[in-house]
Amino acid sequence: MTQYSKQVLSDPILLRKKLEIYLGSPDSVETYAKAAEKFFDGEKLVAKSTWSWGAFFLVFLFFTYRKCYAKALVSFIFCLIPFINFLIAILFACSAKYEVVSRFVKILDKENDEILKIAGGVNLIGAIAFLIFMFILFGLY
Repeated sequence: MTQYSKQVLSDPILLRKKLEIYLGSPDSVETYAKAAEKFFDGEKLVAKSTWSWGAFFLVFLFFTYRKCYAKALVSFIFCLIPFINFLIAILFACSAKYEVVSRFVKILDKENDEILKIAGGVNLIGAIAFLIFMFILFGLY
């Protein structure tokens, strides 16, 4: 984590401005700002449990929507294992906000609002494509 990221995370107003650029919408800014403030200990991000209903119910679609593709793939693979789907949903719901904030900080380290805007936002088309892929995959069984 760079000094710039620490400065942003330490300033509540600046944090919310940068999150709005990253998220592409003011709707979720306060939710993720509070989570970021909870995770930041003054020097680094520390994973702490939070809750995300979107991640609980949609698991891998949530991560695809938020452009956390590696986490989406991992959660998708784990959700294919019978009898642990519910536990996986709980695990990822508890860590979803940390994953989004962690990705935000990695991009924030580049100190470029244009990169923050491009790399952030959401991927609705990707989430829909993943959903269609699931219907095709499970429709074959």
